[in-house]
Amino acid sequence: MADRDVAGARETDRQEFLACLTQTERQVLALHYAEGLTAKEIAVVLKMTQTEILEIVQLLRNQAQRAMQKVGAQEFSQPTP
Repeated sequence: MADRDVAGARETDRQEFLACLTQTERQVLALHYAEGLTAKEIAVVLKMTQTEILEIVQLLRNQAQRAMQKVGAQEFSQPTP
């Protein structure tokens, strides 16, 4: 039962994180992580520069890391020794 509570809380946190993103940020996430496109390929699709895409990806990684730390999920951002 506790596992379900934790899983539900994480899903809620994920949904809240995604809801705060711009449409472009969500598109970059989907194209990069779900579709496996490179920054160069995403730039072509979204008619942006590769540098802009790389900046968005880095920004999203930083935001996700801060969000996970805020909810006490640091174990996901740090490798196990």
